[in-house]
Amino acid sequence: RRTVYPKEVGAVDIIGFVQAMHLRGLTVIGHSNGGLRALAAAGRAPDWFDHLVAIDSYPLFDDQIHPTEPEGLRGDRVYPDLETALSRYRLLPEQREACPWVVRHIARHSVRATEGGWTWKFDPDMPRGTANEPDGPTLLSQVRCPVHYLYGGDSAIVSPALARRIVAHLPRGIGPIVIPGGGHHLMFDQPQALVGILQALLARRGDTP
Repeated sequence: RRTVYPKEVGAVDIIGFVQAMHLRGLTVIGHSNGGLRALAAAGRAPDWFDHLVAIDSYPLFDDQIHPTEPEGLRGDRVYPDLETALSRYRLLPEQREACPWVVRHIARHSVRATEGGWTWKFDPDMPRGTANEPDGPTLLSQVRCPVHYLYGGDSAIVSPALARRIVAHLPRGIGPIVIPGGGHHLMFDQPQALVGILQALLARRGDTP
């Protein structure tokens, strides 16, 4: 957690980690907000990235109405026991279908023990969504490596038209690849389809799955 979150902090952190670990020729996979941060990092430091996969990420376009997000999330609630905390886990945006075992697994890694019970790991002061990202066309045009773009056919965030628009603005965009029946949180409702596509993309490029 930080006391202040500078502009493009996510992209800067990715670049800092890559440089500290002396990594090169990276394939990076990012979902939603994480995909935007990966795209921004690759635009700022192109020599470190060879391939990106962005999953249901939604950069801003001036003529597009962006999905509304809560101004803040309560991260200070303390629940008396682990099971109560896990039962309060929710997806944003909400999604009708989700594999219960995936929900429980991710929920378990989203809480921590604290005085008096269990609470969330995330920082409620972290900026929401795309608040610190530049405009979509600029963000996408700066990415020089190949980018596969995936999205869910039933996504509450990305429409087919938006997916095509995103790929068109990427200098080396590939796709879009749609997962039929998948919502925004594809790893929750279509985990096997998502893993299968990622394995195929990585194998095609010679990356290690």
